[in-house]
Amino acid sequence: MPHKCAVVALPDIEEVEEIYAAKRLIEGFSAREAAGRLSRKETIQLKSLIHKMETHIRRQEGDKYIRVAEQFHDLVNCAARNKVTYGIYQKLSKQTLWHRINFLSFPGRLKRSLSEHKEIFDALKQGNEDLAESLIKEHIEYSKKILLERLRENAKDGARGRGEI
Repeated sequence: MPHKCAVVALPDIEEVEEIYAAKRLIEGFSAREAAGRLSRKETIQLKSLIHKMETHIRRQEGDKYIRVAEQFHDLVNCAARNKVTYGIYQKLSKQTLWHRINFLSFPGRLKRSLSEHKEIFDALKQGNEDLAESLIKEHIEYSKKILLERLRENAKDGARGRGEI
């Protein structure tokens, strides 16, 4: 029986731009809303997720870190208490499988990501809506920048492999 491998199609640059623009809008809105209504239980859950992220970085478990970071984003979007934006967030999350690969392949990104998540958490905990929105938008924008750099590198490498520039 032949081996079967899952193939993940990488997005093109235009698709990344569009998806991340939507992520910035939805997650920025959700962070703003969550900052004004975060429950004690949600605060404790977010703090626990931060601790798990720290542990996964210390153990160099990038794949586990990514899953916990996704849980963090999911909880923030859920805490906004808006079913419509949460549904859009979930759909966008399903479209970014390749994003996980990007994170794991970029040296130093996980430590920076942890720092960004801590800052977002602090703003949420303080109820600082403007700061929470701004920080999560910056976090998403930086992730997009790294992904686009990686896609452009891959495109150049592919062109070189075919004798093109």
